Amino acid sequence: MRIPNEYFVAGAYYHLYNHSAKGQLLFKNASDYEYCHRLMVQHLSPECFCIQAYCLMPNHYHYLIQQLTDVSIPSAFFHIWNKYSKHYNTSHSESGSVFKHKLQHIMVNSNPYFLALVAYIHMNPVKAGIVSEPGDWAWSDYGCWVGEKNCDLFNPTLRDAWFGTPENYRKRIKEISYEKLGIKYLLDE
Repeated sequence: MRIPNEYFVAGAYYHLYNHSAKGQLLFKNASDYEYCHRLMVQHLSPECFCIQAYCLMPNHYHYLIQQLTDVSIPSAFFHIWNKYSKHYNTSHSESGSVFKHKLQHIMVNSNPYFLALVAYIHMNPVKAGIVSEPGDWAWSDYGCWVGEKNCDLFNPTLRDAWFGTPENYRKRIKEISYEKLGIKYLLDE
């Protein structure tokens, strides 16, 4: 589901996601993930955006982001994914669109949805069978949420407000069944 660009306003939260085109991998190796992460750091400045959660999967991605200013998220994502697409096509001798759709986005406007979405994003690699624990996946900010790593794109304010400590979030994730997160709009479709 997409919302009009004028709905991107300062202070609001958004779930952004997209899938690779043609059933191909979006990230074929560690250098693809690393390049994407560098682009995230370059274009998602903490003055304009607060990344609440993210996960880069082999064939798609998820972000939960708060827009802090009038600098729109779609504009920043255009720069990230345009540069990434050029890198991808050059690095892998590909051509054409890397993505199945235009940027997909949903406004997150309730606390239950927000909390379920954070868990959904962090549990995505587990659900996909890539890892058995969310902390085993290097390409998400789960490790930041549970205090295992420092992230240049992580702001702990909401985690601390809702869970108090990283350990409380870790306990909460262990209690969550992925199937019970079946809240509308969480699916990767």
